[in-house]
Amino acid sequence: MRPFQISVSDQVLEDLRERLSRSRLLPDSPRRPESGMSSEYLSELVSSWRDFDSRSREARLNEHPQFIADVQGTGIHFAHLLPDFHIVVPSFPG
Repeated sequence: MRPFQISVSDQVLEDLRERLSRSRLLPDSPRRPESGMSSEYLSELVSSWRDFDSRSREARLNEHPQFIADVQGTGIHFAHLLPDFHIVVPSFPG
C-alpha cells in the first residue's frame, strides 16, 4: 500500500471548464420520447459541472486517508474511513 491524495492540475480543470463552456447542445427533437434526458436538463447538468468547485471537493476528499494497493498487478484506490471500525471503501475502476 502507498498513500494517495487527489491532486488535479489547474490546467486539467481549466481545460474541462473551457470545453464545457464551448458545448453546443441541440434542442429536443419534437419526437423525443417522454423518458430520457431533455435538452434543458442536459444544459443544467453541463452548467453545474462547469461551475463545480473542484478544489473544495478535492480538499474534502483529501481529509480522509487514501491509499493505492496492488491487487494482482492492478493498482486499486481506496479510502479508509471511520478508522475505529476499519471501514475500507474501494473506488470503482475507471
